[in-house]
Amino acid sequence: MQRAAPSPGWFEGAPASKLLALSSVTALIMYRQASAQRSLTLYTNKWIFRPGSGESFLGTALFLYWSRGLERQTGSRKFVTILLAIQLLVIAMEHFMQLLVMGKYPYMGPYPLLGAYFVWFHMYSPRLHPRFVQILGFTFSEKAIGYLWFAWIAGSEGRNSIVAAVLGMFAWVIYRHFLENIIDFPDAVVTFVSPYSSRFLEAPPPVVPTVGMAAQRTGGPRPQMATQRPPPEPPEAAVEQLVGMGFPRAQVIQALQASNNSIERAADRLLSGS
Repeated sequence: MQRAAPSPGWFEGAPASKLLALSSVTALIMYRQASAQRSLTLYTNKWIFRPGSGESFLGTALFLYWSRGLERQTGSRKFVTILLAIQLLVIAMEHFMQLLVMGKYPYMGPYPLLGAYFVWFHMYSPRLHPRFVQILGFTFSEKAIGYLWFAWIAGSEGRNSIVAAVLGMFAWVIYRHFLENIIDFPDAVVTFVSPYSSRFLEAPPPVVPTVGMAAQRTGGPRPQMATQRPPPEPPEAAVEQLVGMGFPRAQVIQALQASNNSIERAADRLLSGS
């Protein structure tokens, strides 16, 4: 019996980010149906951008795109730990600001997490395409587009959203320097959630009949096992691009072969050390 290899999904390797996407849709429905209930709106306001605004779609797209990238590099368990740590640190800093009579900065959207993601994006995300787009004679990389995208989203609600994003940046720095090697997601929770999340998130690959199965049904001879093809040779341009980022050539070739010569996936593997 041979299983057909399914095409990789957009959330492949990032199941928690997929749950974030589903949670965002759920929060939007809750917000529209229960906008008069303060307890629900206080929850949903932290997870969805203001409906009907430009950042509602573009902000959510950037948030999920960076969530997927961070989770692929850190793993799902550490990614969830980062989310919880950032949220708790931002809540603590917001209360501290109120105690200092600095006032409240109400906002709607995951701006603190977006600010934390921005620090990760700036420090750890490689620039893969230096000439990604050209506008009015100026050439921009895909990383420069990310900077501009974030700047527009972070400033979409003026001072309030900017303060929220900056708090997320500080929370990321605090986590990386003081908490990363101290806190972790509880083993008991991981053990309890793992079987259910895998069933919910991972669709089983479809089973297709093979020539061998057909031959057995008709009583014919069993065919010999086909020899496995070696992985395709990575293009030299892709190898040089990743080597130029500081990775050893042997590891670059191995990562490209394991990623079907996808530069983005190979960079994720090299950065995560897998």
